Amino acid sequence: MESPPERFLMACNHNFWRAAERICEYWSTRREIYGPSLYALPLSLSGHGALTPATVKLIKRGIFTVLKTPDQYGQVVCLQDRDKIPTDDQWANDKQRLQVVFYFAHIGSESDFGLLNGIVCLVYSRGSNPSLRLNSPSPAAQLMLSDAILVSLQS
Repeated sequence: MESPPERFLMACNHNFWRAAERICEYWSTRREIYGPSLYALPLSLSGHGALTPATVKLIKRGIFTVLKTPDQYGQVVCLQDRDKIPTDDQWANDKQRLQVVFYFAHIGSESDFGLLNGIVCLVYSRGSNPSLRLNSPSPAAQLMLSDAILVSLQS
């Protein structure tokens, strides 16, 4: 199950009403991000779930990687590799950026560390232009995500 109630209860300090609200926010946001025909499908990299084949292709490029071990503060560590960000219009779609960020926030929320301590995103660049960056989703999209996902995101 992709939204186990126990995870929402943990993230909401066992406040049942707040957990129920967050579950509703999670699924409403997921429907808005992935669309009415895909949102209920699994968040998997199979290409047959909620993630479109184009989004799966971007994720498999390695733009983001979730490290197996949390940092010294118990946060899930997500590495953003600037060198793998597409330079063409593939990454211009705000909806696609939201899908990728939602996917990785979802992955982070599957860990107790992510639920309790959040996710920290480290930006890595081996030599690409330092001004090349992953454009964040729009402020409205960020607000929508912050209400729905179970982890706090820091970069």
